Amino acid sequence: MSGERAMTASNTKIRMRSGRLVDVLNPTIEDIDFADIAWGLARQPRFLAQSHVRIDLCTHSDFVAWLVRRRASKPTSLHADVTPFITAKARLHDAQETYVGDKATPVLNSLAARCAIVHGFMEAEVRAAWSGIKTNFDDLIDRKLSLTPPTSDERDIIKFYDKVALEIEGRIGFADWQRDDDILRSFDPKELAICFSAALRMIAEAERHAREMPRKAADGAIALTWLNHLIDDLRDGGMRTDFIAPLWEASNHVSDWMGDPDLPNIEDLL
Repeated sequence: MSGERAMTASNTKIRMRSGRLVDVLNPTIEDIDFADIAWGLARQPRFLAQSHVRIDLCTHSDFVAWLVRRRASKPTSLHADVTPFITAKARLHDAQETYVGDKATPVLNSLAARCAIVHGFMEAEVRAAWSGIKTNFDDLIDRKLSLTPPTSDERDIIKFYDKVALEIEGRIGFADWQRDDDILRSFDPKELAICFSAALRMIAEAERHAREMPRKAADGAIALTWLNHLIDDLRDGGMRTDFIAPLWEASNHVSDWMGDPDLPNIEDLL
């Protein structure tokens, strides 16, 4: 694993849609399958599925990538240490949550606090352990696509627009969202309206799939959209065609999964 000795613990393996059995503590680059990632992100909801509109992780990642691409096209960004692949890195920023789940910040805060109170761990130690697990997957995902890790500037940019997306999605998803106006103050009203419009368009498209298609087909359509956008990001950045091959293969797998029967035959389960 990435720069650490292998660790052992009981029951740390998870089964993926592809059939892979992935050890969360000791993942390998062979474990990374972009069909699993796209499928998992399309089926994972934001906000613990409590928002009054469907917001999945694919749609969220696409929105963050849209915000970053829009920002990166502005002349003021030319002085930052930004690579041609920043949009792809933004689209991948939550990819590791396919393997570890989308832990809501209040849940992680509660876990860290309880470990400190009940078990005597430092809250910082719990957060560092969780961050280390996620970072291992981030590193492997980057390596699978021959991407360099995000630069410090890229991390800051993606983190900022992830927070912007949270605020916009929260206002769309909840009537009583606790507004954080500070994060949006850098936007003029016209620009902010464009961003809200983009988020609403993406969320509405995902909801249209959910209304008009069976569950697997809807999730597959969302996953394929995310994969196709990622392929375009990498092409625009100048990535070699052979490095993009895992994404084309993943698209074929997702297309196959969309056609799976909704329920197996009982005889197949006995």
